[in-house]
Amino acid sequence: MLLRYFLAPVLMLLVTAVSTTALYHGTQQHRVLVARGDRRRARKELPQALEAYLQALKQRPNDERILSRIASVAEEAGEFEVAADALFKLTATRPQDQDLGERLADVLCWSRRYDDAAAHYAKLLARHPERQQLRLKRAQALQWGGRREEAVKEFDHLLRLDPQCLDAVRGLAESHVALGHMEEGARQYERLLEAQPNDEKLALTLAQIRLGLHQWDGAAKALTRLPRTRTVLRGLADAAMGAGRPGQAVGHLEELVRLEPDDGAAAEQLARVCLWAKQYDKAAAALAKLLAAKPNDTLLRVDIARAHALAGNQVECAAVVRAILESKPELSRELGEVLITAGDNEGGVKLYKRWVDEHPDDTDARKRLGELLRAGGQHEEASPLYVALAKQHPQDLVLLFAAAEEAAWGGAPAKAIELLEDGLQFHPDSDEILRRLVQLAFAAKDYKRAARYGEQRIKLRER
Repeated sequence: MLLRYFLAPVLMLLVTAVSTTALYHGTQQHRVLVARGDRRRARKELPQALEAYLQALKQRPNDERILSRIASVAEEAGEFEVAADALFKLTATRPQDQDLGERLADVLCWSRRYDDAAAHYAKLLARHPERQQLRLKRAQALQWGGRREEAVKEFDHLLRLDPQCLDAVRGLAESHVALGHMEEGARQYERLLEAQPNDEKLALTLAQIRLGLHQWDGAAKALTRLPRTRTVLRGLADAAMGAGRPGQAVGHLEELVRLEPDDGAAAEQLARVCLWAKQYDKAAAALAKLLAAKPNDTLLRVDIARAHALAGNQVECAAVVRAILESKPELSRELGEVLITAGDNEGGVKLYKRWVDEHPDDTDARKRLGELLRAGGQHEEASPLYVALAKQHPQDLVLLFAAAEEAAWGGAPAKAIELLEDGLQFHPDSDEILRRLVQLAFAAKDYKRAARYGEQRIKLRER
């Protein structure tokens, strides 16, 4: 008993000494970690500084100075989630600190937690409705978070309070465009451009919206204020083409090709637009330049032949066609049309004949050949072609009438009558077939047949 009496104070002293020593060492370790973090921060070694502060925080979880350091370093390092966690703890202890609350909302926005950011801005606005910057930030958070209808309302509200807030105008324009309200978006971009007339990116955005809306003059107006870069010149060409002014488009594209001589797409567009503008010689020259870079491009060579044809350069066209046929005889039909466009009907017919001989089942090509033969007065060749087509397609009245006409012109009215009578089996109510039969019968002095078909016409009309 006496021993316990003497030992108790000794034990208490030992426990106190141990606790004091542990506290001392804990404090020392905490100070070391904080000092290490400060040194790392001063040297811009932000990840290492942040790690030191976080270790120090484990020892003192509620140390506001450490939380403040963590928030600042994490923001600077782009570790916004870490910064947000620190700021949440700080705002819990200082709920009335407006600056701290706004800082938390900003960090939430930077970390793309837009809904949380919008909610925090709303709380701050409830306490300070006069702070329009908070309203702008909330509107932007709503916009970036995809809640664009709400953002539009907030931007509108802000602009009623502060009509000169250009950030609100920009946000409103972007939100309307994202919602598909292109006309209203363009109107807001116009408003913004009036205040910032030298903003090239803004003018280009407006021009692109106007082009999408097919508002060609509005697009051109926005683009003409910009330096004539590749994008601007292409946009001006698109606007001119949309407005039906191909001559202007050619001018813009020629400037673009001079600016970017290696831009094959621009050179090709120039050639196409020259064709549309009926500037065929320019089109041929532009295509020839393209061909120099792509000597094996057959389609380009066909386009060059077509440009020469449209320009009336029959000799040049024929030369290009001959060169193409040497390596691509399967293009005889397409090239036949090119020669016909150039006025070389004889050459075109020859190529069509070649094609039909090689593709006897191509009905469309045979019809086209028949048209060409008829147009050229070559009825002896056209007649058997049309007769064969009419027999293969007895329900085609156009072919039937063409075959009958060719037979009649060829001095074979009986054959023409036979064809029409065959056609009448498929078209018994065709007044046109009956009318032609009456005419042919009279011409052949077959009056009984003419009378019979004339009576059929009368009965048909009396139905």
